[in-house]
Amino acid sequence: MASKAQDLTNKIRLELSRPQYGVRLWRHGAGNVPMADAFSVRQAIGLLKTGNVPQAISLLKGSTRRLFMGEPGVSDLLGIVQPHGILLAIEVKAGKDKLRPEQAAFRDMIRAHNGIWIEGREVDQTIADLQAGVDSWLKRRAL
Repeated sequence: MASKAQDLTNKIRLELSRPQYGVRLWRHGAGNVPMADAFSVRQAIGLLKTGNVPQAISLLKGSTRRLFMGEPGVSDLLGIVQPHGILLAIEVKAGKDKLRPEQAAFRDMIRAHNGIWIEGREVDQTIADLQAGVDSWLKRRAL
């Protein structure tokens, strides 16, 4: 079952993919994934060869090594606002979720490079923030 944040992420992504918004958007994530070491993998292969599938799975799941993937704090959705080529980053938050320090740093970096960063808590609010962000970007560009 998907979490509230996952449901909201999908709703925002699907809505903003409509042609009238001119947005090319994709899901982007970062996080830790378990990673078995070579010794555990060799042991698991030996267990699989003897038909002991449950023990092999248990061995691999019990690995304490973690592999970090992605940039810390990267937003949930990244995209391009066409035809201007504006970088768009949307951090989806549901309920009482709050921005973590690394997410705030990513927000600041996107804004410092003239991108649009949005904290998406509702679909309609995200659309309004996108339109306001594009308007602001166009005004800055006209100066």
